[in-house]
Amino acid sequence: MKDIKLIIADMDGTLLDDNHQINSEFWEVFEEMKQKNIQFSVASGRQYYNLLKNFESVKDDTLFIAENGSFVVYRGEELFSDVMNWASVEELINKALKHPGISITLCGKKTGYIAKSDPDFLPLVEKYYDKIEIVDNLLDVDDDILKISICEHEGVKESTAEYFRKVESDYNVTVSTKIWIDIANRTANKGEAVEIIQEKLNITKDQTAVFGDYLNDIEMMKNASFSFAMKNAHPEVKKLAAYSVGSNNENAVVEKIKEILAQN
Repeated sequence: MKDIKLIIADMDGTLLDDNHQINSEFWEVFEEMKQKNIQFSVASGRQYYNLLKNFESVKDDTLFIAENGSFVVYRGEELFSDVMNWASVEELINKALKHPGISITLCGKKTGYIAKSDPDFLPLVEKYYDKIEIVDNLLDVDDDILKISICEHEGVKESTAEYFRKVESDYNVTVSTKIWIDIANRTANKGEAVEIIQEKLNITKDQTAVFGDYLNDIEMMKNASFSFAMKNAHPEVKKLAAYSVGSNNENAVVEKIKEILAQN
């Protein structure tokens, strides 16, 4: 693990414990990464503004990969975005509304949007979005849409996943947690974002380490020679990752970064 220049961590189920907290030891490790000129990046399905809040004290030195790779920001400036065509957004909203037992979040550059008719959904969305607007009709939103998040509150059923996978030829459809399905442009995923960052920073796969736990982390693992699956990871992630570490509740990401730092 010598010559690592870029370390990327997913949030939920990876860097965060089950109480959605970052271990206090991380901040000391972050400073050591900075001193050794190792760029840290967080890659998540979460909203950029939510990530910014979590990393407020180190925001100027953190590279943010938000909305599952469709929005990349560094020091307040957009480096990359993959915006959906509005006709596609309308088509997917209408398709989603026909499926029972789900809620919809439109994920825009300005903010996230949920329907006024779904007020009980707000507390759940606020876990991942710091900017939320409640609207009368999702079809009337005026924003650049990065992805559409579909929530099946009792857990994503195979029938639901199959229902939305019918559009996979045109869109990137990802089960991102046990209750969320994210739909974005075919080209939008964490892996594409990592590849763009590597090109901009002149960093290779062999100089990149990534940590993840769920299906939306698979693409970025393919762009890193040092890919680590959490002990609590989805079986498909464990199968693909080059290495494994402990669970998110064991502070495993920080412990492995300390090992990396010792060799660099």
